[in-house]
Amino acid sequence: MKKSWIVILMLIVISCQKKTIDVDWVIQGSGSTNTLNCIVFPEASTGYIVGAGGTILKTTNGGEKWANQVSGTANTLNSVYFLNADTGYAVGAGGTVLRTTNGGAQWTPQPSGSSNELFSVFFTDINTGYVAGYYGTILKTTSGGAQWQALPSGTTHWLWSVFFTDENTGYVVGDSGTIIRTTDGGEHWADRPSGTQKSLYSVYFPTANTGYVSGSGGTVLKTTDGGMNWALQAQGIANDIFSIYFTYENKGYAVSWPGTILKTVNGGGEWGRQVSNTSNGLRSVVFTDSYTGYVVGVKGTIIKTTNGGGSY
Repeated sequence: MKKSWIVILMLIVISCQKKTIDVDWVIQGSGSTNTLNCIVFPEASTGYIVGAGGTILKTTNGGEKWANQVSGTANTLNSVYFLNADTGYAVGAGGTVLRTTNGGAQWTPQPSGSSNELFSVFFTDINTGYVAGYYGTILKTTSGGAQWQALPSGTTHWLWSVFFTDENTGYVVGDSGTIIRTTDGGEHWADRPSGTQKSLYSVYFPTANTGYVSGSGGTVLKTTDGGMNWALQAQGIANDIFSIYFTYENKGYAVSWPGTILKTVNGGGEWGRQVSNTSNGLRSVVFTDSYTGYVVGVKGTIIKTTNGGGSY
């Protein structure tokens, strides 16, 4: 009888271990209850997160542990971009621009010349970067952030996300279906018809010609001609999609609330839901390779996958 109970216990342990291994998205401890707005990984094991209250977190072991960094500000930080493991930028409320050149050990405020809230930052090389924000704000630096100049965006809408496919060609998206495109490094911006009046929160191009945009009301748009034309995609939810990311041209992810993760493997032709193991709102998604990805959100949420999130 005793042996029988031992066998049963062993089977239970094996079953529990298997269930743990099979979890597609695993919750990680952030040590924070603040809303986490953006996550980047300049290297496979080294990542950074920014969020409310000037929060900056760093990991050097693929998310097993996250350490607080001293940002020097209490302003909400909305976006972070790293050129390599050492040099990075964070932007946020009150025109905040921070720079580090030592992997976040120190963050130095930079004079943005703007008091508007800044929502997104992107660099095309070590010296040249762009920021998008409130009331049509677009800023550019050619000095590694030492100086910033305002660029004429041609709009007063809030601009939520900026992405460049090369040193000259870039895209900014924002409220009221705004998509603007530059082909001369931001000197001029041209409106591109999005076909929607929804707020657009995130833009990502896995290739020079193929790009995706996500936004309010479950909006997902796709272009295959370098942003000249955009087509609405059906993905099956009506909640705001705050971030979209593709590991290659046809395989991508989008995140929303409550705890919603969508995945496509056919270029957005179909989107399937994944089990996120959280009901918290999700704000940002990034992958370091085809299988290893991270998502962050409200209440200090961090979740990780090492199998591409599994199937739909």
